Amino acid sequence: MTVHNAGGRYAFTCSTTWQYINCDSYAWLINPPGLCTQELYGARLVMISFPGAHDPPGYLGTLQSSKTVTVASVAGTRKVYLVTKSNPLPPPKDTVQVLYTFKTGGRTYYFEYDLYAGDADSTAEFDRMVTQTVAFSA
Repeated sequence: MTVHNAGGRYAFTCSTTWQYINCDSYAWLINPPGLCTQELYGARLVMISFPGAHDPPGYLGTLQSSKTVTVASVAGTRKVYLVTKSNPLPPPKDTVQVLYTFKTGGRTYYFEYDLYAGDADSTAEFDRMVTQTVAFSA
């Protein structure tokens, strides 16, 4: 299914088995909490767009790898983090985080997937979704 961000800033295609909540500046996928709130904690996958330059939303673990990527003719990065300590809020220790970052049209875009220990691994599907289906809009 194709999901268009409610704010009209991006679109992507995901499996029809994934649930999502589509809010103004972000979309939650994989076990979303059910409401559009300012708290992104607990979502397994978040797509978010901010005007201007911004740091990633939420906590990131220890950087494991980084590489340059190009999606829809926009250069960005794909970074992998590992949560190495217990925190009072999610994500829990041993979570693997994959974060794509893009800057275009005066906006910053983050596509983050958190693989909690014990969850089914959807990293390959997430990578395919970002690299092959994301489209940026003005």
